[in-house]
Amino acid sequence: MKTTYRSLLMLLLLCATLFSLAPIQAAPPAQTGGDWAIPNGHFFTQAASGQGGFSVLDNSEARFWAEFQRLGGLQNVGYPISRRFVYDGFVTQAFQKLVLQWRPEVGQAWPVNIFDELSRHSFDQRLNSTRQTPYPLQNFDPAGATWAQIVANRQGLLTENAAIRTRYFSVRDPLNVFGLPVSRVEDMGNHYAVRTQRAVFQQWKEAVPWAAKGQVTIANGGDIAKEMGWLAGPAILPEAAPGQGGTLPTATPAPTMSPTPGSTPVAGKPWGTEEILVGSGTPSRLYALQERSVELTAERRTDVEHRLLLSDNLGTNWSAFEGGLPFKDSCLRDMTIDPTVQDGLYAITCQGFYRWTNGAWVKVANQGSAVTPGNPQQIWHTTPSSIVRSDDGGLTWVEAAANLYAGSSGNGIPSEKLIVTAGTPPTVYATLSVGRSGTTLMRATPGGTWTTLQPPRTAFLTAFYGMVRHDASGALYLSLTFQKEIWRIPNPTASPEQVIWEKVTSFSSMGKENATLMAAAQGANGVVLFAAFSNTGDSNASTYRSQDSGQTWQIVTFP
Repeated sequence: MKTTYRSLLMLLLLCATLFSLAPIQAAPPAQTGGDWAIPNGHFFTQAASGQGGFSVLDNSEARFWAEFQRLGGLQNVGYPISRRFVYDGFVTQAFQKLVLQWRPEVGQAWPVNIFDELSRHSFDQRLNSTRQTPYPLQNFDPAGATWAQIVANRQGLLTENAAIRTRYFSVRDPLNVFGLPVSRVEDMGNHYAVRTQRAVFQQWKEAVPWAAKGQVTIANGGDIAKEMGWLAGPAILPEAAPGQGGTLPTATPAPTMSPTPGSTPVAGKPWGTEEILVGSGTPSRLYALQERSVELTAERRTDVEHRLLLSDNLGTNWSAFEGGLPFKDSCLRDMTIDPTVQDGLYAITCQGFYRWTNGAWVKVANQGSAVTPGNPQQIWHTTPSSIVRSDDGGLTWVEAAANLYAGSSGNGIPSEKLIVTAGTPPTVYATLSVGRSGTTLMRATPGGTWTTLQPPRTAFLTAFYGMVRHDASGALYLSLTFQKEIWRIPNPTASPEQVIWEKVTSFSSMGKENATLMAAAQGANGVVLFAAFSNTGDSNASTYRSQDSGQTWQIVTFP
């Protein structure tokens, strides 16, 4: 009897305890500018002008609430000013200070280089005149500098202002949160300012309503992007408050900043070639991935659209690829090919890795950058700090090879483009880029180690170059922008000390400053090269073809 009574008492106590710990579902506060907890996140009304607010959530699509807190909350990130949207292929949400993108390959949100984006869209003069934002430095990084040297030189700019430097380094990972400084400390009148890739630091010479004299504040980069029109459209419309007639976002796809049926091409913005892929056959079948700017007529904002063309006569004539593309907006990031398969196309998208199979685009993995020719189960993928490999079609992933030392704290950032060859074992070629200063060419086999292929002293590799493989001969071709030259490695699988570098040609006589190799195909008389040539400041590069291994070039005409 005592045991039964004691058990009953314990059960009652347990129930009382559980009841006391259960969350009380209070009604949301009135819309007077507050914020409150919601399931898996928080709801903020402060930046919605009294018209609802914005949810910051953790769900299967992205964990923005956890990342908001990790990156410093209101002090570093600010209040949310948008819903989720897709930009450049990634789920994105804008806040007053930072614009965050969810990067599924690393399980974190990374701030967008918002001031680099504004510069790319020609807002520098307006930023300077209306927002007292310094202009970015030009050609500041010394040629040949390592990534560590670039970081040190850039962060060294902050020594001119101790208070701004202290604020920059007040976070655990300033390179990730704020990016690299891109300007010197400049006197903007009533304050000193430094521009970074993701923020603008301001130290006030005099007291202002929002800061005391000598205080350092961070300009609201997200708000500025909204003011400039970079951030626009349905994404900035507030949500109804949860519990007051509104619904919370779920893990359904986020809206995409992309063309709509009402979009029209921007005047003066023709199709530009992003990629030329080489397929099977002699002559090789070619595929051209092209992009152009369009204007969203309902929003007066520009975005991009894509198309895929094919040619069976080495680029003399082009026609539309019958299957089109799985995504025609910014969700499409790049394409690759298995040249051993007819129309062996793969699309790299924000929704995953897609393959053209039996007349349809089929998702084969959640991620991918390349496949081993003839082995669709072996997929390769690059992240900003590593290169990984799957041998089971994308179900599991391992490091592609050892000894890479990539990332912002390593030897450079891996390029998204990989070259993988057939063979037992296959060989993969990748590049690590160091800002604007240089590129390291790496080679590996699955499960082996990465080897650096050092160029000769006369062939300094810049970060602006294209690397392509001529499948028939196995040679690698590379364009070197600083020297205005094209080089070839006829034996890239040889031991590093035996690798041969051969200068193919110079393109300086063409009057072009930049060249990116795009493809090396097989023609009836040998190698046919394709490259994009441009001058600094050109909005679009023109595509050229050489049918004599790079000695002479002719422009390619597209429909």
